[in-house]
Amino acid sequence: MSNDLKNNPKAFFKTFKPFLSSKSCIERNDIHLKMTNGSMIRDQQQLAEELVEHFATLADGIGGTAIEKKSIEGFWDHPCVQRIQHENRDFTETIEIKPVTHGQVLAALDSLNTNKATSTDGNPSKALKVGVEELSAPLTTLFNSCIDNNAWPYDHQIYHAGADQAAVTSQLKDSANLATMWYGSNLLAGNLEKYQVLNLGFTQNDSHICVNDVEIQTKDNIKLLGVELDSKLNFSEHNYNLYLQKS
Repeated sequence: MSNDLKNNPKAFFKTFKPFLSSKSCIERNDIHLKMTNGSMIRDQQQLAEELVEHFATLADGIGGTAIEKKSIEGFWDHPCVQRIQHENRDFTETIEIKPVTHGQVLAALDSLNTNKATSTDGNPSKALKVGVEELSAPLTTLFNSCIDNNAWPYDHQIYHAGADQAAVTSQLKDSANLATMWYGSNLLAGNLEKYQVLNLGFTQNDSHICVNDVEIQTKDNIKLLGVELDSKLNFSEHNYNLYLQKS
């Protein structure tokens, strides 16, 4: 049956069609199925069950728990890997990403389909197209900066040090407001609800910092780049979470 599907799919599906729909099919002849052992199935109910079993198990062996136990070496002989290796002989060649031009970014924004759903940032493509002239230049700078630094901006950290907590707090406040203004001038928006402050080394972990009339939360501990630490540089919470993951 599998060979018929590969060699003559049109004839195969014409034969198989009565089982798919009864509305548009004119031919109502019974289907006979010859099995690999030479037997012939003529009973339509039994034949339908055989076809269901065949297509339901056709993809068995693909994926599953067995694939998860394989190491990287276990895939070296896979036909797909062999083909990729054959077509890409120079394994030492690094990937080169060329800088984007202002015209490319402008054209990409201008070609957005306004009928498509919004992305995860919630910005509708129609709004991006309206501001294409204003957005294209700063986005070009942002994209090229990411390419040059091999990184994409995610979280920004601002650090100030000093013996006077009040002076450090004032510096943090000025820097936080400056960063927020920079976001706005580059058509971005900082999420003030996610701004956090952590004091290290002071007796009081308490800073009153407002940005755009929003009080920034002072945290006793904070998760930074996968490491959790508190105001006393104590890593006990981080170690405890690692222990939970191990167990």
